[in-house]
Amino acid sequence: MGVAAVGSGGVVTKASIHGPHVSLSAPGQAVASSWPLGGDCVVGADEPATSWATAYVSAAAALVASAHPTETPAQWAYRLEATAVRAQPDTRSNISGWGVVQPYDAIVMVPGTGLRGPKSPFVAASPSASPTATPEAVSVVIGPGPDAAAITTATGIGRGRTRRTRRDRCSRDLRQSPSRGGGSPPRRPHGPRALRARRAGIAQRRQEPTGREPHRHDP
Repeated sequence: MGVAAVGSGGVVTKASIHGPHVSLSAPGQAVASSWPLGGDCVVGADEPATSWATAYVSAAAALVASAHPTETPAQWAYRLEATAVRAQPDTRSNISGWGVVQPYDAIVMVPGTGLRGPKSPFVAASPSASPTATPEAVSVVIGPGPDAAAITTATGIGRGRTRRTRRDRCSRDLRQSPSRGGGSPPRRPHGPRALRARRAGIAQRRQEPTGREPHRHDP
């Protein structure tokens, strides 16, 4: 929707681009608005601007859509255009469109055939032609789906990999086991008890006779 800006005197500003694209007009000067830093303020105090007028119509359209959520965008636009204030109810202008927007009137408007202004989208359209062919009934099949074979194959591959991984791991552990003759030799036990046992064994071997006489040096 094209929007033209209206000054504080109710006249459309010359700065607006006029033409067949203009649908509505809205206040573009001395517009009360909120401010990002908080609080309220008046924007466009110097001269009218379509920036403020467009925001005004956008807010009005949002209120209409919120009040009538089941309607279409064309019906929301009709509410805004049909209830706008204009000099000629049946005529649209390239300068001000269908007139100055009235948000409250657009919300409470009751659509009907007696309203003057733009063409109403609320008028019931001609009923659509009935289908010539009867649609096929929907059938529900309980059983394996079309991808059952692929799922079975993928599951078998996964199980085979699991068994092979376990078998390879067991074979690797057996190859590294000292009892099988592979891998590094077993480590000697350590600790105070093992140390005392080794010392006792050494002392016992020293006390055992060797069967040889000791070597003597004559003076």
